[in-house]
Amino acid sequence: MSRSFKEGAKTALIAVLFVSAAVTARASGLFGELIDAVSGSGRSATPLSYSIAGAVPAEAARPSVLVVTDATGARAAARYDDASLDALYEKTASILNEALTSASEPAECSEAEWRAALGAPGVMYEYYSAAPLSLVRGWLGAPPAGGGGISVRRLCLVFSDGSSPLYFESPGGFYRAETASLGGEKTVPAVYSGAVKYEFELDGASAAPYMLLAGGSSYPAASVSNPLVPEDVSRAVLSALGIDARQGYTESDGTRVYITSAASASVSPGGLLSFRRASAPGGGADGDAVRASELARSAVAAAAGGLAGDARLAFTGLQNREGGGFVVFFDYHISGARVFLREREHAAAVSVTGGEISDMTLLFREYIFSSAVTLLPERQALAAQGGGFKLAYSDGGAGEASPFWRAEAGE
Repeated sequence: MSRSFKEGAKTALIAVLFVSAAVTARASGLFGELIDAVSGSGRSATPLSYSIAGAVPAEAARPSVLVVTDATGARAAARYDDASLDALYEKTASILNEALTSASEPAECSEAEWRAALGAPGVMYEYYSAAPLSLVRGWLGAPPAGGGGISVRRLCLVFSDGSSPLYFESPGGFYRAETASLGGEKTVPAVYSGAVKYEFELDGASAAPYMLLAGGSSYPAASVSNPLVPEDVSRAVLSALGIDARQGYTESDGTRVYITSAASASVSPGGLLSFRRASAPGGGADGDAVRASELARSAVAAAAGGLAGDARLAFTGLQNREGGGFVVFFDYHISGARVFLREREHAAAVSVTGGEISDMTLLFREYIFSSAVTLLPERQALAAQGGGFKLAYSDGGAGEASPFWRAEAGE
């Protein structure tokens, strides 16, 4: 889509997005939960549903790499391309939900078993950042309890007659869980190729054995802008957070500050929104990390997701907050690859206390695809790096985000 078209339609589109979101999505409970959480209205938020029937996987469950292996060993892979990831994710999410819902507690297994699982018919999800297994379970609609306290970078469900085991790769090792029978081998409609390989299948001693080799070395750069210009877009975002933009004042550096009885907010000229509740939430439970991460995700998606252009905001990590609650971090991803910012560690940080959002910082960015950049082919880059790497983007503040191979330990 051209920049001229997007610029011409942005103001009207975003106004419709946020005004309609504040009305129609309140009825569905998602955006209404955000408004009630940040405005302190006191209405009880609807809890996430963990039921198997009709469960809708959260956006957070979408992996950055997805591979399906068929009975012949051929593979369908989606990586660094949002459209193909979305399509394959929709075909496999319910299969993973079914498996995780019935999975036993994971037990350690050998690396040889993990490699055998990757070569067998099945589905593999790889997340850009490792996440607690309990979170992954909750994201995919399974009961979040359990998981043995492990974090998951990759998971692999093996299709087999009778029991279909589920394998996990964690920063601390490899694990296996038993699941209920899935009725034999699953069929996932997709385009399969014998050329898609894992690095260990070509070099068993590789420093990055589980990196997927799917070809391709050309990736789009992206122009960068602050979507909170024009001002009516900024006002729409503040309105969605329950802030009346007419009550603000301007500081010497151009930052707009807004203070109400319920909350305060500021918006810098560079597009950084800071929000804080006037009083600490109380009465809610702090122990549900799944609900906290989903509440935070829905908040940043409602506030900035429609303004990100060709990028998406995706989960990066979650930390326990001193005194109770959680801080949930998000970053922009372009084609499934994280954007690293020059002056900020993360694009968004959302604090959830007492079951409600207590404060949030969110850097607004719009990324629009521009010219393609050719990087070193994967295996050449592997030799040059001397270890694992992932595609990433660098937003150095000069108006363009450029793709590069980023060294990653443990790839």
